[in-house]
Amino acid sequence: MHSLSSKPDRLTPETLAEYKPLTDDPLDRAIALRDFVFSHMPIGSTVTKPYWFSPETEFSMPKWHLMIPVENRPPLTRVIDFDIKLYDKSNLLDAKNKNLLLTFKYFFAYQIHPRYTGGQIFAPEVAYVCITRALQIADWILLNGERFKICEFGLSLINENSILNLLDDITKKPISEAVYDYSKRITTWIKQRILEITKKQVASAIKAKESISEINGIVRALDLNDQQLISARVMFTEMGFYTDVLGMQSLRAAPIIADIYKNTFNGGTIKPKHFTELDLGESRYRSEFPPVEVRATANDGASHRKLSSYVQTFRKIGWIKECSTGIDNEMLLRISKDRVIAGKNYRETGRYRTAPVEVVLHALRSSIEYSIENIDWILEEIRKVIEAKLASSDYGQNFNAFSKKMFSETALANGIRRWAIPRSEPGYYDQVRENSSLVDLYQVLTGSVFIVLGTTMARRRDEVAFLDSETCLYPATDPNLPENSSTRYYLVFKGQKTGASGIRETLKRPLLRIAAIFIWKLKVFNKNLCALGIINAPGRLFKSIGRPTGVVSDGNRYTHYNCINSACDYFQLPTIANDGVEKRYYTRQHQLRRFFAIAFFWGSDDPDYQTLSYMIGHTDAKLFYHYVTELVTGRVLKEAKANRIHASLSTGKSDIEGMDELIDMLRREHNVKRIHIKTYNEVFGSMQPMHKQGLIQTQPDFEDYIKSHFCEESILEYLEQGKITLEPNFFEIKDRDGRTVMHFNLALKVKDL
Repeated sequence: MHSLSSKPDRLTPETLAEYKPLTDDPLDRAIALRDFVFSHMPIGSTVTKPYWFSPETEFSMPKWHLMIPVENRPPLTRVIDFDIKLYDKSNLLDAKNKNLLLTFKYFFAYQIHPRYTGGQIFAPEVAYVCITRALQIADWILLNGERFKICEFGLSLINENSILNLLDDITKKPISEAVYDYSKRITTWIKQRILEITKKQVASAIKAKESISEINGIVRALDLNDQQLISARVMFTEMGFYTDVLGMQSLRAAPIIADIYKNTFNGGTIKPKHFTELDLGESRYRSEFPPVEVRATANDGASHRKLSSYVQTFRKIGWIKECSTGIDNEMLLRISKDRVIAGKNYRETGRYRTAPVEVVLHALRSSIEYSIENIDWILEEIRKVIEAKLASSDYGQNFNAFSKKMFSETALANGIRRWAIPRSEPGYYDQVRENSSLVDLYQVLTGSVFIVLGTTMARRRDEVAFLDSETCLYPATDPNLPENSSTRYYLVFKGQKTGASGIRETLKRPLLRIAAIFIWKLKVFNKNLCALGIINAPGRLFKSIGRPTGVVSDGNRYTHYNCINSACDYFQLPTIANDGVEKRYYTRQHQLRRFFAIAFFWGSDDPDYQTLSYMIGHTDAKLFYHYVTELVTGRVLKEAKANRIHASLSTGKSDIEGMDELIDMLRREHNVKRIHIKTYNEVFGSMQPMHKQGLIQTQPDFEDYIKSHFCEESILEYLEQGKITLEPNFFEIKDRDGRTVMHFNLALKVKDL
């Protein structure tokens, strides 16, 4: 809105003197001058032309095209469409709703503009999430528009209790329920439309497909009676909304969601809970058993960080000065995370539950043993079959029959009979455990290497799934060769949470030799495939081998999960009964990562915080300590702390503050003048000879007593009674580069009860 055709790099008195407004409206002139000034400042573009606008998008347009560049990947894109029908039958684009329209537009434009982020430029994925969060809040306002009378009064009727209730819901429910109330809206949608379904249609549909009427014993979540549920199934069948998923007819919710939320900014993109009562037939799991839940459930609520983000997003409405939003800014400032969670059971940040130690150790041991025994012949057989297919002008319609002719004596001796077994075939999992299928054993092998890397390297999922075959091992030499017996190997990968503005930092971390051997063999396998012309380049380390015809492609995060599932089924990891259903532990990368942290932090007499933090990739001490204690059951954590304290006492180290107070407590409890912690060997060495000579007698027997009574039990009892706690004391230090970083010491605190 100014007359200059181009802007200089910096704002000068001469530049400002040349500025001439093109409007007489005082507000528009003020906005134009502000934008002109800020456009010449280092923090970047004007609010009305944010960097995430596509080149052709303008602020005044009825539809915005978002485009955020991402390193080495296509940009993040989406469309924000302001052509929305409101509750009073008017359109958001109508002249009467101009102020409301500007409120939403500026609300979105403010979210990631450096002027309103303290000058910070967010990574692309973070920026995208910030905008999505603003769209969700705007949708909540639209969906409750009639309640707040937004067409008449803007946002002035939105009060403190309404926002607090929404934020409280966000701590308890997924966004699809807290913001979009999906369960109730789809129920209403179904009830309105099944009124057109006749009894004749229902009878005819049941005759054609009996599963439509099978409703006994199914889990019900929607407010539909039996007849309404059956009519809904008939309606969805006639609408073509079902798709085959592993033998079951599963409802595609996308067209329903698109209709329900057509007058929202973001509603059409939500991924709500799947209501199984609307499906037809019986599901076949992608694994032998349904999985033990590894993620925190929806009712566990949102994390502190997520809740704080929503609070901050709401507050940005109050920052808008370009138009009259009507909202009470002082009210927004009173909204805080602490007010939302006060007096409630509230979980800390954490996405994955901690896997039981014995399950992880079972998976790790089995994975190492399986890989050592099978990696060479499996990779060789895969290569031979695919090479033979490449050389054959016609390998027939039956790839299984073709492959069988290529199997070596080694493969046959190991049990191989087929290239692949259909997952729907009865006894599929037993046949895989009998080594009948080559491609299934390859999946188990890949899953095993994933488990070894996850448990011993503490890497994130994408850091492992997307390893580059050519660069992931340093040095790139064969660890099996005698001349490399003393060589130290490293894993080279792109850090998923390091770098700036979406540019990933390349990291290098020490690697166990056994893991280096597995990686080297996979690298050679990929190199051979490339040399044969089967693949164009080595690409990612982990390959996906097609079941139907052996097509080779780069693996991804989904094949990563499928391969780990295959390994867990092959090794028959433990199962538990949950609500009458037998479920298996299928480990996930984040669980293995946390196992690494917990095992080394709590299992070491002298845990090296810097080394462990270096491996995990956490530079924030508070975040690190929280990470190794989150979602660990109370008893497990107390036992780990008791073990840690006992180890410090036994070795006589002073690496925990407050140990003198514990020693005083033990002295008073046992009515002695001095406490000296001895090891079992020390006790046996001094007392067992006297016991054998009959000079002393014990009840119960001496050996049994020694095995069951020691200081750790007393410490554990103190922890459970709340007499003592072991917690970190955080403090700031300067690193070698002069940066301030958070550090901590463990401190034992004795409570006077």
